[in-house]
Amino acid sequence: MSSIDESRLRELQGALREKMQSNKEIADSFRVDNGTVVVTTEQKSAFDKNMSDIREIKSLIEGLEGM
Repeated sequence: MSSIDESRLRELQGALREKMQSNKEIADSFRVDNGTVVVTTEQKSAFDKNMSDIREIKSLIEGLEGM
């Protein structure tokens, strides 16, 4: 793997960690009411967007690692 690829891989891994941390923070902000998890529309949208980004970043990482 070239140094450019390794640099890109580190960059993607950092972005992945940030998105995963963001989703953890969103999930930690969910409220439980009588055993039911209560999620606002904004929380769900942000969580879903992060999940989409996480899948895309993972795919890019797998592509680089497969080279």
